[in-house]
Amino acid sequence: MYQGSRATCLVLLALLAPGCDPHVERPPPPAHDGIHGFASGCFAMDATAPGSTNTRWLAPASDGAAFAFCATTVEAGARFFMKASDLGTYLFYDDDGQYLVAEDNQLARQSELSSDLLLLDDTYVSPAEWQLEVSTHDPDRFQLRNYQTGRYLTTTGTTEDLAEAAVIALYPTTGCAAFPELTVDADGAVVPRRWDDGAVYGFVDAHSHMFTNFGFGGGGIFHGAPFHRLGVEHALPSCERFHGDEGRSDLVGYAFSGLGELDTTAMLTALVSGMTPTFDHHPEGYPAFTDWPNSWKRATHQTQYYLS
Repeated sequence: MYQGSRATCLVLLALLAPGCDPHVERPPPPAHDGIHGFASGCFAMDATAPGSTNTRWLAPASDGAAFAFCATTVEAGARFFMKASDLGTYLFYDDDGQYLVAEDNQLARQSELSSDLLLLDDTYVSPAEWQLEVSTHDPDRFQLRNYQTGRYLTTTGTTEDLAEAAVIALYPTTGCAAFPELTVDADGAVVPRRWDDGAVYGFVDAHSHMFTNFGFGGGGIFHGAPFHRLGVEHALPSCERFHGDEGRSDLVGYAFSGLGELDTTAMLTALVSGMTPTFDHHPEGYPAFTDWPNSWKRATHQTQYYLS
């Protein structure tokens, strides 16, 4: 898919001899709505060193395992879907389904991300998250700071020195890959209705435990979160590592699912053995969701999700 940009990167690597690196004058920065205005948009990125106007667009390097500022046209640059992970903080997801990741002060290209949930480490912060800031060198352009390391993006990797942060611009484009995410899947228009006496008609969920995972998530009891910075793949993945094969380690769910009559003998056996006597549930989460969410039958699984 990136034959043009990869070829460009190879050519540029061959032209790195003194005097052979062509000057590409950066274009004017596109109009934008500030650091919060790029969420869920499709963009290409260029960068210049501070004080320079010789620009390159970010594209896959020749080996495909990294990114490099090597493309000489916006068309040859990678196309990134910018997924907001927080206010002004983004994941850059290219049209081959690869993430821009800070790794050993370089710009790695990864198809899968680790997370606190997958690593069972609450302190883990993903190196794929980038904080977008107004450039200290150009008020009309930006700089990127890696959320995990605090290091700034440069034209060759990352740096601790703010003075060396690359000056970047983001160019609207098309052809981005769809980010793996849930959809609303609802049709029709909502028509507000109010009666003369002030009464309104509608539905309200007046009592909801969206964050049960914080109260009962420890020890793998309750699985799934209503939100994750890295998206639904990390909020609602398979529960197998917590509830085991066929869900047979989900003893709390086995006791409470359906709120029917509890077989105390079977429950005692399950407590002693550490697993249910027979198959309990399919563990698949997003995107299959074979047995859950199901608030009546699978009480130990998340049933709500915030779509940002």
